[in-house]
Amino acid sequence: MISVIVPVYNAEAHLKACVDSLLAQSCLSLEIILIDDGSTDGSGQICEAYAKKDGRVRVIHQKNRGVSAARNAGIDAAAGEYLIFVDSDDFVHQNLLEFYLEHLQKDYVPVCRIQEVADGRTDLQSMGARETVYSLAHFMEFFCDGHVNSPCNKVYNLDILRSHQIYFPEDMSLGEDLVFNLRYLKYAPKTYRVSAEELYCYRQGSQESLSSRFRAELFELQLYMFEQLRIFLQDADVWTQENRGAYYRLFWNRLYLTLTIYMEQQRKVRTSELQEYIRAALNNPIWTEVWSACRREGVVTGKMRIKKAHVELLKGSKGK
Repeated sequence: MISVIVPVYNAEAHLKACVDSLLAQSCLSLEIILIDDGSTDGSGQICEAYAKKDGRVRVIHQKNRGVSAARNAGIDAAAGEYLIFVDSDDFVHQNLLEFYLEHLQKDYVPVCRIQEVADGRTDLQSMGARETVYSLAHFMEFFCDGHVNSPCNKVYNLDILRSHQIYFPEDMSLGEDLVFNLRYLKYAPKTYRVSAEELYCYRQGSQESLSSRFRAELFELQLYMFEQLRIFLQDADVWTQENRGAYYRLFWNRLYLTLTIYMEQQRKVRTSELQEYIRAALNNPIWTEVWSACRREGVVTGKMRIKKAHVELLKGSKGK
């Protein structure tokens, strides 16, 4: 049986479409655990209505503690051998669980493609993608192609999660999904097979992206996430030239993106506190460390040089 964990918080606009897509699965061996994370709209009542209507649905109500705590509650409550996570704003293809079941007990991690659709759409369209297989040796290719971060495109072995006490960090406001997945992939098979079809639907506009989520600690969170990624690669003995190059190139570009988010926020709201965050970020020695690594690995591009010049200009005007 597969346990489907759905964290729910004020999701009444899309919750029915989400649960209906799960109840319509061609695979019948499932349980759906709805974690009502202290919703203040009608989400809790919707959850209860589904539980009364279908014995495969269970509901857990808890005080609002965030999506990580909700998912962790689902891990503890799950009765299946495997589990997946589905966000309450999203919906899935009717063959999602069948795809996972076909690929379980194999020596690889099955991963489904995610399709982004405009808010209001309720259908998945075939995009004609091909099945792709990645190996641990080329992990940064798997990472840069966008398959690692999300917890909603994988099926998890519950025994691995529980035996190694793998949970979502509840004290992180960003990057908790990546930390969770890196901890899981440490013990999972070392090959990753990505489906040809997009079987999970992510609603654009219903959830915030990195570029739209300003937070004061964003720079420090980026440093922590990349530290965790480096540790994963080194512990897995795949800290190779290929992976190092991709790692440092992405690291530099992510640092720059984070800086632009700070600058954009400053254009909206000018405060001395925000100026101090920008100054501290610019003066962090990580810029020199990562740039030197990019040069050493031979991954510097023309666009990166332009970004470097911009950073140096900002250091001169704001970093002092």
